[in-house]
Amino acid sequence: MSISKRIIGLSGMGLLLIALLIGIAQQSFASQKVEDAARDTVTKVFDAAISGNYETVLEYTIDERHPQMTKEQRRQNIIDEQKQSSQLRVNRYDILSVEKVNDKKAYVTVKVYSPKNELTVKYPVFYNGIKWVIDITNSISIKDNGM
Repeated sequence: MSISKRIIGLSGMGLLLIALLIGIAQQSFASQKVEDAARDTVTKVFDAAISGNYETVLEYTIDERHPQMTKEQRRQNIIDEQKQSSQLRVNRYDILSVEKVNDKKAYVTVKVYSPKNELTVKYPVFYNGIKWVIDITNSISIKDNGM
């Protein structure tokens, strides 16, 4: 085999290797992007809940436990729950893990602290075509301990 054919063969393999590396890097970036988006959404919602910004809580959550409720009724329900029960009031939270399911869904596990309880909850977070939202309806309580 001539030297020029070897060089062409090697450069073709080099291009293939570069293409594979770019594909792996893009796949890694896409995965990180989903995890970051899910984490950012949970942070946004919990920070809003702690500060009393219920509009943001409503904007970034889906709650189908009471499908007949209007957005305003849901907003008032959140406010009433916060006023009536100190056990439901979030004082602080820790994001324990983020698990990517696919390019449009992840699970975020959060330890939630209230005055009398700490709760570990796994929240589904998904991209609804417009923005990332937390699906409150399908959250899973992992652990509930009185403090």
